[in-house]
Amino acid sequence: MQELPPYSYHYIIPHNQQRIKAYGVVLVNTHNRPGAVSEAENFEQALETLGYIVFKMEWTDVAELQSMIESALMRVIDDCSMLFVAVMTHGHRGALAGSDDLE
Repeated sequence: MQELPPYSYHYIIPHNQQRIKAYGVVLVNTHNRPGAVSEAENFEQALETLGYIVFKMEWTDVAELQSMIESALMRVIDDCSMLFVAVMTHGHRGALAGSDDLE
């Protein structure tokens, strides 16, 4: 058995596409981020234009972020073929900052 490469220019398109859906999850933190709501709405509209079913949620602290992602996954797990997750916030060196500025 051969291992798949980490990237590919080929797409696998299932023959039976009845239960195939693309989902987007837009998670936005608005604390100290003027225009964040508008930016998230633009992101949501762009994904919907591409045919995604989008869930947009506002989060405040990093502790609730994992719970929100798990909740979204539970809603889509049965028929999801593509999942796009966007976490919109400030941060530092790859760590996310919530409203309490904790990472």
